[in-house]
Amino acid sequence: MVHVAICDDDKEMLNSLEFVVRETFEEHHFPYSLDTFCSGDALLSHHQNNMYDIIFLDILMPDRNGFDIAKEIRKLSDKTLLLFVTSQDDLV
Repeated sequence: MVHVAICDDDKEMLNSLEFVVRETFEEHHFPYSLDTFCSGDALLSHHQNNMYDIIFLDILMPDRNGFDIAKEIRKLSDKTLLLFVTSQDDLV
């Protein structure tokens, strides 16, 4: 089973990403678990006790940006696949 997390402060974007991730894993009949978070700190708190295999991480968030959260994740695990997401064209 693949443990996946999505972290985005924009609820609409979070819901869209959740839909796409669920649809993709189910279409390929791949077992997964999925958690969603609206803040990087909430994600980090959960990741410390429940390591994720894949994390979709928003770059721009009000508490701390995705790059800062990624640095903290790397301190906990170097095997977690980090995928940065953003709605800002200039950051793509």
